[in-house]
Amino acid sequence: MIKPATLPKPRRKRRWLKRIGITILILPFLAVAAFGIEWKWTRVAGQRKLDSVTARLDVEDPGWRFDDIVAAHNAKVPPDAENSALKAVEIVKEFPKDLGATELLHSKLKWDRLPNETPSVEAWNALEEEFPKWERLIIAARAWNAEMPRGRLPINYNGVSPMSIRPDGIQSLRKMAFLIDWDAVRSGYLGRADESLIHARSGLHLVRSITFEPYMVPYIVRIAMGQIAMGSVAQTLAWCPNASDPELAATQDLIWNERDNASVKPFIRGERGYIHLTIDDLVQFDERRSKGSSREQLREYSERKYVPEHRAFCLERFNELLPLLDQPYANKYQTIKQFELSSKTSEIDIVRLIFRSVVKVIEAEIRYHATCLCTAAGIACERYRLKHNRWPASLDDLAEFGIPKGLIDPFDGQPLRFAKSENGIVVYSIGPDGIDHDGEVVTRSGIPRDVGFRLWDVKSRKVPQPPPLIFDDTEKD
Repeated sequence: MIKPATLPKPRRKRRWLKRIGITILILPFLAVAAFGIEWKWTRVAGQRKLDSVTARLDVEDPGWRFDDIVAAHNAKVPPDAENSALKAVEIVKEFPKDLGATELLHSKLKWDRLPNETPSVEAWNALEEEFPKWERLIIAARAWNAEMPRGRLPINYNGVSPMSIRPDGIQSLRKMAFLIDWDAVRSGYLGRADESLIHARSGLHLVRSITFEPYMVPYIVRIAMGQIAMGSVAQTLAWCPNASDPELAATQDLIWNERDNASVKPFIRGERGYIHLTIDDLVQFDERRSKGSSREQLREYSERKYVPEHRAFCLERFNELLPLLDQPYANKYQTIKQFELSSKTSEIDIVRLIFRSVVKVIEAEIRYHATCLCTAAGIACERYRLKHNRWPASLDDLAEFGIPKGLIDPFDGQPLRFAKSENGIVVYSIGPDGIDHDGEVVTRSGIPRDVGFRLWDVKSRKVPQPPPLIFDDTEKD
């Protein structure tokens, strides 16, 4: 009997190879599909969160969006003829082209010396040679006074991209502040103390031309201009012992009132609306300028799924921060530091970077407040010396000159510091590092570690600048 022929069985190895091949072909499609689904899901979830946060803000803080803030700001810009900020810009347009060189020359007067010391004859004469071509503009700058109408700079914004905003005119005001400072320092050097104080007050009146600027650069420039004007006062009293009480009193009152005029809250509110739009613009800008590999471009595209989440998280952080700014200065700094620490734990790098900058600006506001307190109290100390022929025993002795008792250091909530030395006194705050450096508010070089106002005894004012130290490295037998 013949057995029927049997078909050969397919080899199992070939079957598995075919399955593996098909799987390899399918996997990329599955990966792309999974990527797309996960990208869309993350984006939609973030957008829902963002919609919830913005809807709540629309109810709790109408007008919070950047377009509304810009419109509200521009609606309050005075007519050109009544706008002190634009008047300053027009004057600056007539400045000589070598302003940078002159500004550098002026700043050299403050290098490598203490304020009570005179600059070198060569440095002073070089600046005096520049004065005649600036005198006409300086006379125009002297017109800034309390009667001058206040102003503000308009914000040029097309409503499309906030990254296109340019602080037009703000640097012109900074240049004007520099010119007024030069005038004040020159008068102080020539011994005309009252004239110098009047010019310094012109700088403070100019500062008030920057009001409610809802983004960072103008706010920082405003604070810097105030610091320049108060530095003019410090330099005058470091040289001149003969300022009159009426001029000192007028300067003290203006600085005392200035201490709360640079509130950071309008800026933070504006920055919230600005960042809300800018995060998306930043990501799109990175994509447009990306010249990396395909892998890098894919990674950048992948990160876009987090943009709504980033925007929502950023708004929430701003909403947590804004109420903290209403606290008294005695508590504000420590609270803000705790807020900064908590933001550093976030996994969202871009938000952490944003709030690192925001916290630094808040710190600048607190420093400015401390500088105003110390400067006003320091001027009162000078008035006390002129009346009683001695320094006060403590800051509580200044009540007769309008300084209330119990001044508080805004950086630690302790009493504002007052110290005497062998050649004068210092009123100071410990500053943001929280360490008392014994009233180091002036140095020959570098940034002082404390914040405050230094006054010298009459015999220690306008003393010659000591020659620079010369180190002999040669070996001695």
